[in-house]
Amino acid sequence: MEKEGVITGYSANFDYLKLGFEFMAIVQIAMRGDLLSIQDKISKLKGVASIYDTTGQYDATAILMCKSRGELSALVKRILAINGVEKTNTNMVLNVVKKLTDFAQI
Repeated sequence: MEKEGVITGYSANFDYLKLGFEFMAIVQIAMRGDLLSIQDKISKLKGVASIYDTTGQYDATAILMCKSRGELSALVKRILAINGVEKTNTNMVLNVVKKLTDFAQI
């Protein structure tokens, strides 16, 4: 499966709460302009765990992981300050019920 590119690497799984990342948010982002370029800029910000190019009312969805409310607030404001970002909708994660690494339908 490695030769076919199905297995693309190996990694360790972390307990992010134990590492101090107490504030996790899902942020929907509306943009105008070169969407992939804007998403690339967002992906490079410290605290952005992942970003997805999406359809619907918002153009992208980002997963943010921060150690404090102030850090999260500042990160959302940095995203909003990027040229081409029109608005965001932030949802706080209360509990992680299932994460992507738990996906086992292969």
